[in-house]
Amino acid sequence: MILTENYFPDRDLEYAYTSWMNRERNVFHALDNPGNSLQRSRASAAVGRLHEALAPLSRYRELMDAVTSGPSAGLPWGWRPLLDDECTQAGLLYLEAGKTVPLHDHPEGAAALRVISGRIDIIQGDPVPETSGGDAVSPCKFPIRWSGALSRGTGTFFTASKGNIHTFMARTDTLLLDVFFTPYEYARRSWFVAEKPSPAERPVEPRR
Repeated sequence: MILTENYFPDRDLEYAYTSWMNRERNVFHALDNPGNSLQRSRASAAVGRLHEALAPLSRYRELMDAVTSGPSAGLPWGWRPLLDDECTQAGLLYLEAGKTVPLHDHPEGAAALRVISGRIDIIQGDPVPETSGGDAVSPCKFPIRWSGALSRGTGTFFTASKGNIHTFMARTDTLLLDVFFTPYEYARRSWFVAEKPSPAERPVEPRR
């Protein structure tokens, strides 16, 4: 199993999550371009419904209190997993104002996130062959898929091939709910040093 140190299963939380995912699965299967604002809104709304489903649970409230109490051991941010195994990965991420999650990826993974409180700036880029390999720090030049600000009630997503490389910085103390609808192997994650993409590599958001 792919378990993190501070993960303790909770049956009520697992049941609520499974029921939610069964209802929302088709929403996530339809997501293919985080550069599209309508798709970002759909992803965020789906994660928002998970937050609403979990809010009455005491374990969820305990985890929200715990993650906002300060950074996790050895990290500049707080992280508390809600579910964490081969099939399901979800958790709460907390960043104090001014803190940054460095540029990184989740190989073959796909996820959606929603800002529960606060505000972050985010940059999402597409993986290229040179960015794979699981190196601790690697040179990285990538085409930007989307960048912008996210505030309470908004969110984004990424797929295995689009928007998977990302970084964000908290403008205020920020709490995020992060859900992987396609889990990944933690050991394959890479952290990158960014090289600024050329303007030609910046995609234009599609019109609807």
